[in-house]
Amino acid sequence: NMLWFCGVADFRHRETLMRLLEEPLKQLDPMSGVFAVTGYRSDTGTGRFLFLTRQTDHARVAQAFLRFRDEAEASGGGSEGSGAIVAESEPGVSYEIPTSAARPSLRTAVGVSTMDITSRCDYLVDRDHEEHLRICRACGYSAGEGFDWEGFWSRVRRNADAREGHLAVAARINPFSPSASHIAFYSDREIVPNQVLNVVRVCPERARAMCALLNSALFLAQVFLLTEEGSGGSMPVRLHDLAEMELWPSEQVVPALAAVFEEFGSVEFPPLQSQFDRGFDLRYEEFWEQQRDTGYRQRRFWTVGDRPIEPSAVRVSFDMAVCEALGARLSAADLTAVYEVFVKEMITMRGALLRAAA
Repeated sequence: NMLWFCGVADFRHRETLMRLLEEPLKQLDPMSGVFAVTGYRSDTGTGRFLFLTRQTDHARVAQAFLRFRDEAEASGGGSEGSGAIVAESEPGVSYEIPTSAARPSLRTAVGVSTMDITSRCDYLVDRDHEEHLRICRACGYSAGEGFDWEGFWSRVRRNADAREGHLAVAARINPFSPSASHIAFYSDREIVPNQVLNVVRVCPERARAMCALLNSALFLAQVFLLTEEGSGGSMPVRLHDLAEMELWPSEQVVPALAAVFEEFGSVEFPPLQSQFDRGFDLRYEEFWEQQRDTGYRQRRFWTVGDRPIEPSAVRVSFDMAVCEALGARLSAADLTAVYEVFVKEMITMRGALLRAAA
């Protein structure tokens, strides 16, 4: 795979990223593809009534038919599994779905600001309930007269059983989205993610360790080294990409990485682009204005383009902790040099995509 050698826009960027990876990767091995599977793939139209999406912001539910607001509504105030999820459609019609008819899920990585989603998950309906046919009519789904619903729900459960795990990884990374903060997510309860995520089926402690690793600069460096032409500003992370990357921590470092997750799992992170540079949007605009040389010289006294990047403090602390867990002590200056590469690559990628779209 020659992308390891030409996956970046500048070979100097590759050298910086390889220097970052040199020491930490000694504690990591390639991850066998047998551990990862694609998330739940719903048939045409069925996802509208199968997935219940937690409404933390508008971006999360922009393409969801059913949404609910918080865990209090999902628990119903009774014992575990005895409550009801009060979900609403976009027009505001309410439907009550028993928790016994659903299992934890993650429909989208959009709008999730923490790595730990144990109490912030979505739901996948996996069996019949009283509101089912009413919801189908409302969302415009018709299976036809005499449809075998019993067989349908049985297939849903078999499909879900094969895609259930504690760790989910986004299948595409959009570093420009104002609602994308993380790449990987962990839940104490096993979840069945949507097909826009991949599932890594490992034990809980290793899942926590790998969640920290998959959200770190070490993983993103490998993604940038493997990035080819994207679509819509996002970078694909396919199953064979995961298999090639150095992502499998040795038994000796799993506890240390899991401890990093425990420290940062519930911390809210800003959007990815702001994690690497708080002024990314303005830096992007001024970079391309400089290339066009349209009025740039008149603005050179106040531009951010000539100033160092400003990564968020939580991003620096998190990456330093991950590297230390792997026995590599990197300074904030070392990481800032890596983030600068990320920012430059993102500026080039986004500009190329917008020019191609034009």
